[in-house]
Amino acid sequence: MMDSVLIANIISFLALFFTFYASSRKEKKKVLFYQTIYMIMMLSTNIILKAHVAIITNLVAITRNIIVIKDINFKNSRYVFASIVVVFGLIFNNRGIVGFLPIIANLCQTLVIANPKSKDIHIHAALSVSYSVWSIHGLLIQNYVSFATDFINALINIKYLITNKNEWKEKMA
Repeated sequence: MMDSVLIANIISFLALFFTFYASSRKEKKKVLFYQTIYMIMMLSTNIILKAHVAIITNLVAITRNIIVIKDINFKNSRYVFASIVVVFGLIFNNRGIVGFLPIIANLCQTLVIANPKSKDIHIHAALSVSYSVWSIHGLLIQNYVSFATDFINALINIKYLITNKNEWKEKMA
């Protein structure tokens, strides 16, 4: 068990470079591209740590991001992805209340990212909330690097929102 935790934390450490880079990008597709690389790496840590709901939500998020990056839009895709996350998240939940955190985090992102009308500022707002929830999940499943990375990512995205508040006000109007 301890070897698994160590391996997962090492992979999480390597993944942090991609997620920090994603959070510092302004363009939606670049954010999603680097976030997808990060999610693939985090998928492997969740497999190692047997976090079944996180595995499902990562798979859905990776698929969602690829579809958005490639501009493959189908009607109500955000609701389809959200439904998949909730249904399979509930079916495969092996961590009780902790298992609900990946569902919440993924829903927050999915409803914004899979919306073709969403702008970069909307994505950074969704990422702020999502990374906050993922950081709690990382702490509770003993993936301490993921906890720290996601917490810092939440702060980076909040800083982005504050720094670009004028742009945010314009796009939200």
